[in-house]
Amino acid sequence: MNAGNDMSDELWSWSARRLAAAIRAGDVSAAEVTASSLQRVQAVNPALNTIVDVLMNEAMAEAHAADDTRRLGEALGPLHGVPAAVKVNFDLCGRPLAKSKSPRQSIKGLLCLPASKVC
Repeated sequence: MNAGNDMSDELWSWSARRLAAAIRAGDVSAAEVTASSLQRVQAVNPALNTIVDVLMNEAMAEAHAADDTRRLGEALGPLHGVPAAVKVNFDLCGRPLAKSKSPRQSIKGLLCLPASKVC
């Protein structure tokens, strides 16, 4: 998938629709997609500072769970296995907002928010 230096071939640059179709077909795994996205965040976020709380371990665990679900033949949602970055309008259970005392507040940004973690 990631042949040569063509950035259009990098998984992190694919559309959500293309990623979802490839994950559903088993052409790529959710873990591969998430790892590619996390690598991109590590490469560009220091200069951009747009994601303040990168949940690498959680993202990879959710990606592996998404791959297991697909392998078991269970029903898949339309964006199954596709990682996402989320801004302040979402509550993430157990994660506080910067400058907040409540753990049920939204955070500025994160990677790979599974629906099961939204409060």
